[in-house]
Amino acid sequence: MSENDKLAALLGSAYLLKKADDRIDLIERKLSEIIKEIKNIQKDNQRMQKDNLRAIDENKRLLKELKQKIR
Repeated sequence: MSENDKLAALLGSAYLLKKADDRIDLIERKLSEIIKEIKNIQKDNQRMQKDNLRAIDENKRLLKELKQKIR
């Protein structure tokens, strides 16, 4: 194998490594965006759960008041 062939092989390998690295970077960015979106969804879900619990407590209170008025 001549020096030119070795150099061409090295350059080809370097090119493929660069392309693979670029793909990994893209995947990492997309994964980061997905994780961020999941965290936002979790926060929204927690907020909704708190709101639902407050509504349940309020409904229980109102039901209790209605039962007392009926008696």
